[in-house]
Amino acid sequence: MIYNNLYYNDDCTKCMGPAYPIKIATLHPNTKTIAERAFYHHEELKEVVFNDNLEYILPQAFLGTSLKNIELKNVNIKQFAFSEIKTLENVEIKAPCIPNFCFFKSNIKKLMIDTDTIGNSAFRNSKIATAEFKNVLSVYDDAFSGAKFLQDTIIFPRTTNYIFLNAFTFTKLEKAIFLAPKIDFVKSNSEKDITTCLLFNEDVLKRNEKYFENIKTEKYGIDNIIEENRSFKEIMNIYKEINLEI
Repeated sequence: MIYNNLYYNDDCTKCMGPAYPIKIATLHPNTKTIAERAFYHHEELKEVVFNDNLEYILPQAFLGTSLKNIELKNVNIKQFAFSEIKTLENVEIKAPCIPNFCFFKSNIKKLMIDTDTIGNSAFRNSKIATAEFKNVLSVYDDAFSGAKFLQDTIIFPRTTNYIFLNAFTFTKLEKAIFLAPKIDFVKSNSEKDITTCLLFNEDVLKRNEKYFENIKTEKYGIDNIIEENRSFKEIMNIYKEINLEI
């Protein structure tokens, strides 16, 4: 059947894609799944009005579209779902996982992620102006490999405890700040991932020292100047106030 110019199954729980080219897609209130390749390379699509009951976005659902904003909560997103989108201005996602290749080769002005896991190549070869991460536990292989950050420093929260060292290969990112009291780094094959890696816990530094032979490593008494749950902007302001070079 057709609802708002979108094809659906009989009970309108699965969106199959547009009946003809559209700029705005408003999902049926019953929609639980957006089908694989539902809007694949529909370059005219600029906006999607997601419904509250949405549960799944299947692979390549919005690949190659012209979406500007994505705001999702508690949706199971599959690989390549939002890859090759060059027009994204704001991406705010709270989900269990950012899957493999989810935003591969996409351009994002403002990225806010609240997730347990950032999967393999999730943001590989993407372009990101600003990024903020919350509640991230694990960052996997090549997660940001080849990504171009317009900011030179990114911060990972205290929750992060597992990172592949080649997660940032070829990013030209100068510094990554890890606030976690305990974090394990998995050996990568790349010689150097980040120009400067700031680790704020002596225990972390000792346990991972052998993996940082080619990376300049510094540590400061971060617990004395930063409280948990500070925003990225607040942390940057604190650094400026105490004249630390970041």
